[in-house]
Amino acid sequence: MIEGNIFNIEHFAIHDGPGIRTTIFLKGCPMACVWCHNPEGLSGKRHIVRSGKKCIVCIECIKCCPQGALEISTPHGIVFDSEKCIACGKCVDICCANAIEMVGGAMSPRQVADIALKDVTFYDESGGGVTFSGGEPLFQWEFVRECAIRLKERGVHIAVETSGAVKNDVIKHIAPHVDLFLYDLKHIDPAEHKKYCGMGNENILENLETLSAMGKELIIRMVVIPGINDAPEYLERLCRFLKETSGIRSVSLLPLHKSAVEKYKRLDKEFFIADFEIPDDEKMESVAEIFQNKGFTVQIGS
Repeated sequence: MIEGNIFNIEHFAIHDGPGIRTTIFLKGCPMACVWCHNPEGLSGKRHIVRSGKKCIVCIECIKCCPQGALEISTPHGIVFDSEKCIACGKCVDICCANAIEMVGGAMSPRQVADIALKDVTFYDESGGGVTFSGGEPLFQWEFVRECAIRLKERGVHIAVETSGAVKNDVIKHIAPHVDLFLYDLKHIDPAEHKKYCGMGNENILENLETLSAMGKELIIRMVVIPGINDAPEYLERLCRFLKETSGIRSVSLLPLHKSAVEKYKRLDKEFFIADFEIPDDEKMESVAEIFQNKGFTVQIGS
């Protein structure tokens, strides 16, 4: 039976599509965006994260680790070697301070559907549903499809938040089972996209056109990052591209934020977001105005 690797399930979400929703976060993403807000979702495998703030240095985790991935190191306390770790979870189970956490776990489509359907009354009353996010949820597209089939049997609205960084065949296979695509468009310039996201964007733009040609409901989501994608000339070009290639008229603007700083620390990853400027309300309004003047419906998110 097919299983998915899921790292979080958020109930009563209101920013991932219409109405009240349950958002399923799946692990794995082919991109490496320097401003990623969910770095724990990048790896396709489950893994361990530690919180030094919670650790009481009882060393029980060191005693139980079969790989020797944990050790005492003055003055840093307990040090974790991710290269040695096999994510067996023994340290998670034994930690009395809840300082160690397993990110990711296997679930079946039935399990996901059972959890999501507990809130079906709220979906019905609010016009909500279930959103698959990540990571890149279509990295596990077959699992998403099976979940969607089960949920749609109960009339649940299905949304997928995607970067579009998958093969075109994946888009064609999954599209019939999805009501709404929240398309996270990072940058339309190939060189800039590769610079900041670690890969080109040719197939991403092709997939956007494919979804539009299939008549799927699409909302473009864009994280506003001063100095990268907020220049009026770039925004004018983006508006032309969206009109000419996809006919999309709905845009959701999201301000860059630094709330993920603690996640990066726990993952022992460099926090590049700290190098970027956070857009203020005036900047967000000025970006929105350019889209609105070109006939787009714009929502400023949080």
